[in-house]
Parts: sequence; structure tokens; C-alpha cells
Amino acid sequence: MSSEGALSAGTCVEKFVVQHLIGEGGAGIVYLGIDPAVQKRVAIKVLRRALSHDESAVLRFEREARAAAELSHPAIVEIFSFGHL
Repeated sequence: MSSEGALSAGTCVEKFVVQHLIGEGGAGIVYLGIDPAVQKRVAIKVLRRALSHDESAVLRFEREARAAAELSHPAIVEIFSFGHL
């Protein structure tokens, strides 16, 4: 897997702590994280650094987060937060 824009284990992203890389796609990188307050496992998805200055890519990423946040189903991940690193 690529290390482009890699987050290291122990890095804090908002209140979540990165554990390790889960996988990568064309536009994003996904990490396993944990909410230390409640010991809940979460997925942390970040836009690839190479796309972070592409306004249309950033807007797509934000639209995806907002659309997913509107959905509620056991087979769909729950969105807790999104923002900029």
C-alpha cells in the first residue's frame, strides 16, 4: 500500500487516534481508529494529499460525507464528523 500522505499510528484526528492503515482507493486512504473516551473503533477516511488542492475533489469528498450522514442502515457506516486536517 502507498504511504502517500500516510498517518502514523498514534496520530490524533479530532478526538480519534489512528491505529493502522486499512486500505486505499483512488481518492482516499482509510485507517482504523479508536475513540479513546469510549474505546469505540472507527474508520478514518482522508482524501489523498495529491487531491487536497483540487477543489472539485474536495467538494466531492465533502458531498460524499454529507450524503452518507443522511443514511441510517446497519450495512452503511455512520458518519461522526468530517473536516480538514
